[in-house]
Amino acid sequence: MENLEGVESCIKKYEKPESYYETNPDEKRQEDAVQVMRQLNLVGEKITEGAKSFLYKEYLYLAIWSATFALVLGCTVDSLEMNNAVPTNFPYTATSYLLGSITSIVAGYIGMRIAVYTNTRVTFKCASDVHAGFITAFRGGQVLGFVLVGLALLNLMIIVLIFKAAWYDH
Repeated sequence: MENLEGVESCIKKYEKPESYYETNPDEKRQEDAVQVMRQLNLVGEKITEGAKSFLYKEYLYLAIWSATFALVLGCTVDSLEMNNAVPTNFPYTATSYLLGSITSIVAGYIGMRIAVYTNTRVTFKCASDVHAGFITAFRGGQVLGFVLVGLALLNLMIIVLIFKAAWYDH
């Protein structure tokens, strides 16, 4: 339970006096910082489990779709190219599509994990200082952006290397 100071200061800031509870007996008393942190961690874990479950189902259907559509591309667009007067004998379109699908899956997984990971930290930071919460959210978005750009560049480099190897083999 790290950084309880922020939660404790937030609880003290909005703490109601004892007389308030005497006049409003139905009102629930505020929880202490340790209970708040446990609840925050529990909610974060449940959101993470839900996100993983969602991604598993989504990627199952996306993998089936991608494989099927790559076969369609290979049998239509690439077969025309491979049966041309100067055949290349390599399914460039289907390969590009599959690599793009794989990159999309990896980017979506990493993006969801970063977003869920950052979400709990932003909630914690906003409990004591909204500006600190904004900075945390902004940095989480920066990490996500850099990862996605890095994946895109890696994907392009892999495609260039594969196509170069396939082109020079003929």
